[in-house]
Amino acid sequence: MPTKLKVVRSFTIPLAEVSGVCLRRRPGGVELVAVGDDAHALVTAPCSPGRGADVLGPAERRDVSALFPGARRGSQWEAVAADASGHLFILEEAGQLHVLSPGLDARRCTIAIDLRAHADLAREWDASENSRGEGLVLLRGGRVLLVKEKRPPRLIELGPAGAAAAGVTVDRLAPDVFPLSDAPPPALTPLQTWSFDGVDLGDVSDVAVGPGGALYLVSDEDRCLLQIDPGLPATGGRARILGRWDLPKKVKKPEGLVILDDGSPLVAVDRDEGEPNLFLLERPG
Repeated sequence: MPTKLKVVRSFTIPLAEVSGVCLRRRPGGVELVAVGDDAHALVTAPCSPGRGADVLGPAERRDVSALFPGARRGSQWEAVAADASGHLFILEEAGQLHVLSPGLDARRCTIAIDLRAHADLAREWDASENSRGEGLVLLRGGRVLLVKEKRPPRLIELGPAGAAAAGVTVDRLAPDVFPLSDAPPPALTPLQTWSFDGVDLGDVSDVAVGPGGALYLVSDEDRCLLQIDPGLPATGGRARILGRWDLPKKVKKPEGLVILDDGSPLVAVDRDEGEPNLFLLERPG
């Protein structure tokens, strides 16, 4: 039977409808970055794994709307990741990745996600505007592991058109500098997918890499934390679940996940601004 995790501490960061979080390693230390699907803004906060309940320092909100002239009011940002150089990769649910400079003061580029090469996946994507990309992990070699939320939930390896799938291994999950150039970036296309066939899983809301390359998912509908086998073969197939833990009742509408260096999960939830929206949980056993 799943074990229910306990809340160690809750935090309130100044951002409504948090939809994604990540850890960014900078010369001055580690920081948490959070995005929401309501506004073109993000929140950063110093993060000190190993300090117990005092893991998070003062949070700072940054309005980056000037980097997106002409954008509609709602950002529809669903996930965020950082590479080893400090670039931020923000996933917009419609199907593109916005890349912000390490100083968070410029939009380096926008990378399109083109699913037309995979007919079944493109059909699923087009069938539901609100059940598309929900999480991402940057892989070595300029690849991306994308989480498709539901109907059905999937893991997708994205890469350049025509490239062969490489799959996922612990080594490919290690932090790296994502290759960027001054030229407009080519679209990312699906190279391989992995399903959760045979598992009672309604959706997946985010994905995070833990110590030693452990790979974790959080589910909103099932309100649980999952650990999956980080070895996803290039031939595709099914993602193997290694562990499952129920979330506490306080953690409603979980949308973002990071795993700290000590293995503790930080889970962000979709709430109005001013309410507790980030929860430090005990380490899963």
